[in-house]
Amino acid sequence: MLRFAIAVVLALALAMTSAVYTQEGAQAATMILQSDFETDPVAQGWVPTPNKDVAPVWATGKGHSGEHYVEMSAGKWESPTFAVKPFNFYRVDFWYQASGSGHIAAFSYDAEGEFIASDVYEYIAPSGQWAQKTFLFRGCNQATTAKIILMSGYWPQGEKLLRVDDLQVQEVSDEEGLQVADEMWAGMPEMTWTPPAKRWENLPKTMAKLREGKTLKIVMLGDSIINDTSNGPWDLLLERLYPGSEVQLQVSVRGSTGCWYYQDPEQLKAYVLDHSPDLVWIGGISQKGDIDAIESVIDQTRAAQPEVEFILSGHTCGTTSDPRSNPEWSSVTDPHGDNWRSLLYQRAEKKQVQYVDLSSGWGWYVKHSDKPYNYFMRDLLHANDHGRMVLSRTIEAYFKPQG
Repeated sequence: MLRFAIAVVLALALAMTSAVYTQEGAQAATMILQSDFETDPVAQGWVPTPNKDVAPVWATGKGHSGEHYVEMSAGKWESPTFAVKPFNFYRVDFWYQASGSGHIAAFSYDAEGEFIASDVYEYIAPSGQWAQKTFLFRGCNQATTAKIILMSGYWPQGEKLLRVDDLQVQEVSDEEGLQVADEMWAGMPEMTWTPPAKRWENLPKTMAKLREGKTLKIVMLGDSIINDTSNGPWDLLLERLYPGSEVQLQVSVRGSTGCWYYQDPEQLKAYVLDHSPDLVWIGGISQKGDIDAIESVIDQTRAAQPEVEFILSGHTCGTTSDPRSNPEWSSVTDPHGDNWRSLLYQRAEKKQVQYVDLSSGWGWYVKHSDKPYNYFMRDLLHANDHGRMVLSRTIEAYFKPQG
C-alpha cells in the first residue's frame, strides 16, 4: 500500500513537471515543482499536518502575486513528492512573510520509500514584508524522490506565523549551484583564516584523486552536525579547485550518534563499508568522549578496506563556539591538552590519519566578523545557510592548492 501511494504521488509530481515544460518551453525543462497556491494546494498534492490541534491553512489575503498563500503558526505543509537524482543539485525559490522564525526542509526517500536521514533544514528569518529566499540542496546518494517541508520556527521563542507563496523547485547544473553559492558568499565577510601548511600529510590518495581529476567518494560519518557540514556546497568548491574531479558525498548519519554506535560491525557495514569510500570523515558533537570508539571504526575499516583514508574533525558551531563569548576558545589545538580537540589530534597522530580543525576556521571567521552569532545559526546547535557557507569556505581553504 505504501509503495502504491508513493507511486501515485510521484506520478502527480511528474505530471506537474511535464505541464510546466509544455507551458513554458525548453528553458523551463528543469522545473520540478511549481506552486503559486492560487488553487487549493491539497488538490495539488500538498499535505497539511497539524500540531497540538493547530492546523496549517490555505489562506486568502494579499499574497506575493495573488490572493492566496499557505500559512502556519504550528504544524507544517508537505509538498508533493518529486523525482531527484543522487548528487544532483536542486534550487528552491519562494516568497515568504514571517512574524517570527520559520524553517524549510528537504526530505529524501529511497526506491522503497524509506526516509533517508541526511535531510536538509534551512532557517527562514523574520520579515514583515514579502521577501524572497533561495534554498539549495543536493540529491542524497540512493535517493529517488524528495519533498519540501514548510514549518513555523521553534527558535528563538516567540510568535511564529509563517506565510509562503510562489514556491518552485528546479534541478540545476553544478555551475548554477556554484553561482547560487557564490552570490550568497558575496554578501558575507571575507574568509581570512589560514589553514596549517602541513595539512595533507595523511591524505596522499585523496589529494591524488583530486589533482588527477578522478572521482572521490567520501563518507561523512556522524550526527546532525556532520550532516549540516555535508549540506554546504563544498563538494562543488573542491571540484572547481580541481577541474575534472567529481566529489561524491555519502552522508551516513543518525541524530545524536557517534562512533560508539558505528563501531558495531553491523552498523559499520551499513554506514561505511557498503559504500566503498576513498575517504571517511568522522565528526560531529555526539562522540560521548569515546575516542577509543573512533579508533575502532578506523581499525575495522582498514581491516576490510585498507586503502581508505580518514579525516577527524571536532566541534564547530554550537552554544560555546562563539569566541567573542567563550574566553577558552583558541585558534590552535593544544597537542598536549586534554580537551576534545586535543584528544582528536593525539589519536589522529597515533593512527596516522588527518586531523582537520574546523573549530579553528569557524571560530576565526566568527571572531573577525561584525555579525551577531545568530546570523550563522538556525537554532542553538545547528548552522543556517550562512553558517554552512562558513564551513564550506573553511573546507575550501583547507583543500586549496598550496603555492
